[in-house]
Amino acid sequence: MGKGINELKKAIIENPNLPIRFFAAEECNCGDYPYEECNITKVEIDEVALYDGMYYNKEDLGEKLYADLSDEYKTEEELNKHVDMMLENEKFERTISVFID
Repeated sequence: MGKGINELKKAIIENPNLPIRFFAAEECNCGDYPYEECNITKVEIDEVALYDGMYYNKEDLGEKLYADLSDEYKTEEELNKHVDMMLENEKFERTISVFID
């Protein structure tokens, strides 16, 4: 058993009420087979939000919003203020996040 599975077990034992979200990298399936075996590369307790069909943690969502909205604001200050407001209004869910490669 790999290190990743032990991290997952520990996270579940320490946080039994948290939902588990699995995030698989594109490399996890080459497309030739319906299923491929991959490895857990990271397990962390994080807060994520579903935005535009994808899950993001707060930092990554802030970067996405900043990039997506950068052309809509005249100053960086206005943009930062709007992104901060959007992040405050976003519903983040605390989860056990499992990353698979």
